[in-house]
Amino acid sequence: NSINISTNFINTSRYSGIYVDTGTSSTIELNNITAANPAIYILAGGNYTVQHNYLYANTPSYSTTEGILYETTATSSNNRFINNTINASGGGHGFGIQGTGQNTSIDCQGTYITGTNASGRYGIYTDDFNTTVLNCNISNFQYAIYAAGTNGFFSNNTLASTFATGSALYIGFEINGYNIFANNT
Repeated sequence: NSINISTNFINTSRYSGIYVDTGTSSTIELNNITAANPAIYILAGGNYTVQHNYLYANTPSYSTTEGILYETTATSSNNRFINNTINASGGGHGFGIQGTGQNTSIDCQGTYITGTNASGRYGIYTDDFNTTVLNCNISNFQYAIYAAGTNGFFSNNTLASTFATGSALYIGFEINGYNIFANNT
């Protein structure tokens, strides 16, 4: 299922602005999205493969959950999220990568993932194998990056948590392997 969604202004008070179920080789780019739940939701359902998808220069704003939520399965791999600016205006999370996928990369290219200092919220959460996070400016979450996966690479990120009990970088107890953190401030 190859899907191309480009240059839209989407405003919904109900569920997701863009919902992709089992997409492969899809492009989602240049969208300005305001939604109640995940502004962009990519689901790898059942035994389907979700791979080689490309999200570029989207601007999601949302109120309750993630700006971008990517739920993976064991056959999910090689998905790229490039230059997406995320505004957690309603106190939600920024970017969630959850499941059993692998080889997901996020390169913010200097863009911002901004929260509202709400309790228990993260800028980027990942529990996938071999996740790469580069060049992100993440602030105003309890945890700027919550790393719960293994073999990750996190580099050239500017991370800030102004929440009283927060951490710019939180390494979860779930980790059974290694991650590399380099040149983060």
